Amino acid sequence: AQIKNGDVQPILPGKVALFVDGAFIGTSEFGFVAPGETFSTFLGVHDRIKLERIIDRKRSTIERKGKTTKVTVAFNITAENLADEAATLDVADRVPVSQSEEIEVDDIKIPEGAKRDRDGIVKWTGTLAPKEKKTWRIEYRLEYETDLVERVKNQKSPAPMRQQKLYDEIEQLEHML
Repeated sequence: AQIKNGDVQPILPGKVALFVDGAFIGTSEFGFVAPGETFSTFLGVHDRIKLERIIDRKRSTIERKGKTTKVTVAFNITAENLADEAATLDVADRVPVSQSEEIEVDDIKIPEGAKRDRDGIVKWTGTLAPKEKKTWRIEYRLEYETDLVERVKNQKSPAPMRQQKLYDEIEQLEHML
């Protein structure tokens, strides 16, 4: 859901409990939201839409040449409408945004009509006919020095949190491939 903070007070960062029409639907974590600012949140599972996000192993590769590693990653996002009526979905995923000159993110491919913001959030709208299933693909390539993850793990002062998350994602991707 897209929500606007209509209060004169900001919403402070932290964990929140989500309720719709008085019914508890789950928990989430919000960042700082200024008065008047619009933000997104998850509102629970829809019982008539099935979503799946899996790595496309045929299009994903890891290539080490000399001191450089190139990782190409492709994800397939599939939505299936199990209902007897059409459904319109606002779909969001993300691509990495490098916070370090040591990591290059390029060759980004996103679904037709999708928009990517500066934080790497990719959003698009999809319409599914009754019982229809659609798949979209997100692809990107990371390039970095082969010993980067190991060097980061062994450094005395930790990397900033956003950078650390990217290093952790790189390590996970390498293990997946």
